[in-house]
Amino acid sequence: MRSTFRWLEADRLTPHAERSRRDRDIGLKLGSRDNLQRARGWWRSAVPHEERVGARLERIRVAITAIIALLGAVLGASVALAAFSHTTARSP
Repeated sequence: MRSTFRWLEADRLTPHAERSRRDRDIGLKLGSRDNLQRARGWWRSAVPHEERVGARLERIRVAITAIIALLGAVLGASVALAAFSHTTARSP
């Protein structure tokens, strides 16, 4: 990730008009309307030697999704058990 930041810092030295033209050309080549896919496509086009960034971000996104799903399952089960425990305790 640090090398990506270095690339972005170094890209500041590129004249603004050149960066704008490059980004506009890349944007016209991207076919997706999804913002995430467009951002990933931009990274792949603008920084072709830095393929690890996209893969790393994808792994992080998948890990976060799995953690949230697991947390939701645990919380859902605990609420269900609490409700079941409450209703069985009040039964005659």
